[in-house]
Amino acid sequence: MSVLGIGGDHLGAIPAKLQAAGYTSITHVSGRKRNHCMLDIPQQIDCIIVLIDYVSHALMANIKERTRESGKRTVFARRAWSHIEKALSESRG
Repeated sequence: MSVLGIGGDHLGAIPAKLQAAGYTSITHVSGRKRNHCMLDIPQQIDCIIVLIDYVSHALMANIKERTRESGKRTVFARRAWSHIEKALSESRG
């Protein structure tokens, strides 16, 4: 499965932990650049993880709108792995 991480300048150990959880392709966008607010979500992405403590309100609104349109699984979590892991497990159903 492929994942798009949005937010945070550096992800630290998060990519390694995502790979251990079964995600094979990990793409990261910091969300700091002005053009990131108009981010297009790639078709090959299976899951989107938004790090809520590192994105602007405009980017958050854009991500919510675009994920509703695309039907992609979206997870909103803080940057700590424990929060991400919990949000991923809760979003699976």
